[in-house]
Amino acid sequence: ESTGEAGETIFYRQNLDGSDRKQLFSQEGYLAPGVVYDGNEVYYLTSVAGGEDNQEASMELEYSLNCGNLIDGKSEQLPYRWTVDAGDVSLSGKYRRQVVLRCFVQTGETESDGWPVTDETIFALNLDSGERSGLGEGLTLRSDMFESDAVMDRIFAEQYLDTDPDSGKVRNGISYYPSSIIIESLEGTCAYRLSEQVWNIWDLTV
Repeated sequence: ESTGEAGETIFYRQNLDGSDRKQLFSQEGYLAPGVVYDGNEVYYLTSVAGGEDNQEASMELEYSLNCGNLIDGKSEQLPYRWTVDAGDVSLSGKYRRQVVLRCFVQTGETESDGWPVTDETIFALNLDSGERSGLGEGLTLRSDMFESDAVMDRIFAEQYLDTDPDSGKVRNGISYYPSSIIIESLEGTCAYRLSEQVWNIWDLTV
């Protein structure tokens, strides 16, 4: 859970019926999307306000990658930071010694319906060397879906759905939109992109 005005992320351990609750560890900052459990370890992102004097008007956030141990109750901030202005960073999964992260920022442009356009970057980070490997392609579609459950099996899949009103079609009262699907291999460093299709089903399963 994240608490307090300045933000503090706290992890607890408890029985399934809610009894015997015990605090494990805490870190400064709000919990960002995505928590990955790997054996006795848990990887998670926290964010704190950036900008001058941490002014509330600033949209800049600094994200930190953390690793906590569920047995000894200790947590440490790893030496990886990302500063994003008008955007977000999330953790999608872990494969061996790599974690997959997604970062998107607003470009300042808007679509025809006024919705902000975002640029998205998806990359794998080697926890030992700090090396980053880019995934996917630079797309500016505002809606996307991804399947992260298969990251532990070296597969990462994304579905980009172009929901711009000018792109969609309506048939029998159902809206259809063009969609691209990209499948990444974290081990083979290769990617497959399916040709653009028109879909009305938004679920992606790997």
